[in-house]
Amino acid sequence: MKNGRAQAERYFDEAVEYFLNSREFLRSCPVENDRYQKIKLVQEAFGTAWLAILKALRGALVERGVLPKKLPKSFDAYTQAVQKHLAIRNGKLMQALDSAYHEIHISGYDGGDLVTTYTVKAAMETAKRIIETVSGRRIV
Repeated sequence: MKNGRAQAERYFDEAVEYFLNSREFLRSCPVENDRYQKIKLVQEAFGTAWLAILKALRGALVERGVLPKKLPKSFDAYTQAVQKHLAIRNGKLMQALDSAYHEIHISGYDGGDLVTTYTVKAAMETAKRIIETVSGRRIV
């Protein structure tokens, strides 16, 4: 179990690092009239934020005894694993994960549809909240 904890900590470290990198992408993107001007940078930020969420979830699952080779490979598998291992009594995590998938992964990264500063910031706050919740770490 000690080895599982060390693996979980590595995933949590990576999650925080990825999330901080995603914020840097946004900081480097010019803003005009509350709209990001370089969609590619916004998409990179969202792609990196989504990876940060997945890293945090992997860490939390490993921490709860899921073997690294048994970690989920698809979003549906992640939702099942989160329901089973992480959100047994708390539906807020499942709601946040569902929102993050649609806002960050689908609309922000894949579609490049989120460009206003307030929608981007709200989606990034969801990512931050998920990472902090499952990792127990505070991101500043």
